[in-house]
Amino acid sequence: MKTEGGNPSERKITLKEKVTFQLKEFLVMFIYLWLLFALFAIHRSIVLAEVHYSYQAQGFAIVNALILAKVMLIGEDLKLGSRFRHKPLVYSILYKSLVFAVFFICFHIFEEVVVGVFRGGKISLRVCRPLVVEACKE
Repeated sequence: MKTEGGNPSERKITLKEKVTFQLKEFLVMFIYLWLLFALFAIHRSIVLAEVHYSYQAQGFAIVNALILAKVMLIGEDLKLGSRFRHKPLVYSILYKSLVFAVFFICFHIFEEVVVGVFRGGKISLRVCRPLVVEACKE
């Protein structure tokens, strides 16, 4: 099959292929994060010696995993952390970890602001509270 570029190895990715690839990536990220958050919830209940099983904590783990998996996909689509892709693997991993950590922190702050606005609170308190609790008290 020959494409417009003339190189037979280059072919245009169809929308169906892209959606299938993104869905597979999303499911893998979601399952990984869900298992991680579910184990954190179970660990917390064991440490606190809770007798009952917390379905709310497990539901929270599922919702958090869905949201963070989507945020991770957005970060991947934006090509965050791909600057040192052709350098030694250790530099690539460290750089990508740092960039994604900053990306997740920014998303967390944005999430706090949205929740604060939704609940009718002050935006300044929602932004400052996760960062410095004592400095923002009025």
